[in-house]
Amino acid sequence: MMDEYSKAKRMADHSIRRAVLAGRYPYLTDLDSQPGMTDGLSSIDLGIREIPLQQIRGTRTKGRQTMFSYDFLPAAERDSEFAMKWNAVYAYQNKEGISEPIEAYEYLHSFYVQEGNKRVSVLKYLKAISISAKVRRILPSAEVLDQHPIYKEFLDFYKVCPLYEIDLHEKNAYRKLLRLLKKPADQPWPPADVSRLRSSFYLFQKIYLKLGYDPEHCADGFLTYLSAYDYEKIYSLSDKKISAQIKELDKELTMSKEGEKIKVLEKPTAEKSGMIDPLEKLSQLTKDKKLPVVDSLPKLSILEEKKLRIGFVYGSNVMDSFMDFDHELGRLQVQAEFKDKITTSKYENADDEEKLTEILKLAGKENDVVFTTSPLQFEETFRAAIRDKDVRYLNRSVYMKQNAVRTYDVRMYELQFLLGIIAAVYAKDHQIAYIADTPYYGSIASVNAFAIGASMIDPDSRVWLGWTESLDKDWQDQMRIIGIRTFCGPQHPDLHKDDLQYGLYVLEENGAVNIAQPVINWGVYYKKLIASILDGTYNKASVKEKATNYWWGISSGVLDINVSQSVPYPTRNLVSMLKEAMRKETIDPFYGEIRSNEKDIKGPYSAKLTFEEIITMRYLNSNVIGIIPEYSQLSEKGKQIYEKTGTGS
Repeated sequence: MMDEYSKAKRMADHSIRRAVLAGRYPYLTDLDSQPGMTDGLSSIDLGIREIPLQQIRGTRTKGRQTMFSYDFLPAAERDSEFAMKWNAVYAYQNKEGISEPIEAYEYLHSFYVQEGNKRVSVLKYLKAISISAKVRRILPSAEVLDQHPIYKEFLDFYKVCPLYEIDLHEKNAYRKLLRLLKKPADQPWPPADVSRLRSSFYLFQKIYLKLGYDPEHCADGFLTYLSAYDYEKIYSLSDKKISAQIKELDKELTMSKEGEKIKVLEKPTAEKSGMIDPLEKLSQLTKDKKLPVVDSLPKLSILEEKKLRIGFVYGSNVMDSFMDFDHELGRLQVQAEFKDKITTSKYENADDEEKLTEILKLAGKENDVVFTTSPLQFEETFRAAIRDKDVRYLNRSVYMKQNAVRTYDVRMYELQFLLGIIAAVYAKDHQIAYIADTPYYGSIASVNAFAIGASMIDPDSRVWLGWTESLDKDWQDQMRIIGIRTFCGPQHPDLHKDDLQYGLYVLEENGAVNIAQPVINWGVYYKKLIASILDGTYNKASVKEKATNYWWGISSGVLDINVSQSVPYPTRNLVSMLKEAMRKETIDPFYGEIRSNEKDIKGPYSAKLTFEEIITMRYLNSNVIGIIPEYSQLSEKGKQIYEKTGTGS
């Protein structure tokens, strides 16, 4: 029996040495040492729960921590009293099985043992998965909760599905899990459904760990698996089939777990000078007598007929949506540009999950490249990309962290900055309205860039912010009371309204007058992307451990602004000069000093904000009046956009 303790002790010694070499504390931590732990915090009794051993981090109080390595293996000497007691627990586990619950405290999704350290140690040594425990949850302070938004999401998830095993590390991941499982976020699950999810997770975990993937991110891997495959079918599959499916997701599961997960391409890769047709090259080599002329050489008609097949998937009929019509114009432009090298097809009315799934199956069979033109289509596009390995899938979205689908979008904040400058010229009363829909990735940056542009022309400008998908409509009343006349609204006009309330417009006595409109040149965007596929630079842009996001702006020629001739010519000249400077990348609204409503974000002469800082921005510039609505404050449509397109909250 002491041989087992000796084995466990050797493992503990190895863990301790490894921790010391890595510069970390080699023994157990304790609850009292955790950030934010103070006397007086409230707690609630959760009763007896099955808790994952992997999430047991240490002891309730300081004391005998050095009796264990940081991973709960026994560190005391072989001839100690502790070793004898540990062996007794080991023997009991082998003979009867440990059944008496330990006592543990939960804090921020980690457990700290009050009673039962040796039971935990023995079961960890035996590579058990879970243990029964009497659990008391310590409720963090409001300040600590704000610093741990993912734990706040977990608490909401736990209310409907009391499982500790699902330990996710990405924002909005619990909402995504509920959506994939087709479960409401506000109704407790039947116990049978909770048990089924636990069993499904354990089944996945067993195979996932056997394949050698990171145990700390097993739940994240499970979510990725559910993003690609049907949860309802997991029990009908063999271990061999599940293993094969997990291997199909290898690039997703091995992506960087620390630091940046996204490779951001903020400008097109350098195109190869002059794409050479293989037939032209062969003809030239023959003419130069570098290759013999052979009469029996095949005519290569197959090469001549082989064209790159490209599909474009739209959420509606292109004649019913200005946004889809813009992408359709882009498709027609690239078809004309590369007519001898490509064929293109359009797939319309993919306006729900079922239709989109069927359309993507068809598009995947008929094409080599598929563009899905809405961020709402990303999840189904990801499933299609896992299924159709030989097809390149690209989705119009940003800050998505999957390797199988490349995303592409524009730096719309650059145009909003220019619109803010024009708006300030027209707003003689200093009051400007900015109407957005939902706080998805990048939308707050557009608000702030607009406000920064306005403040550069008029330091007294005030930007009143409203959200069309917010349940709170007080902002509409406020704008009417103030009598705001200068508005920045949606990019396109409403097909169902006969007015000009889009882009930047001014309310006159006879209605709205449009004075400027942002323009996205999708034809230029698609031309550059397709050219990179044809000349081979597309493949060089990817990194196995990261997702690839194209995020282009004015400097890439994909953004422009239409300014009415009614705008004073000095203002038009200023906008042209600024646009040219942005094309040369010598200015950006997020260079230098930035102040929010609450604090200074960064000081004068500071560097431009990073991609991630811009995309996940969660503050409003100092001259913005309004709020960023929370998920619960959004309409059902707003919640759908919020969930599927991502948000920095």
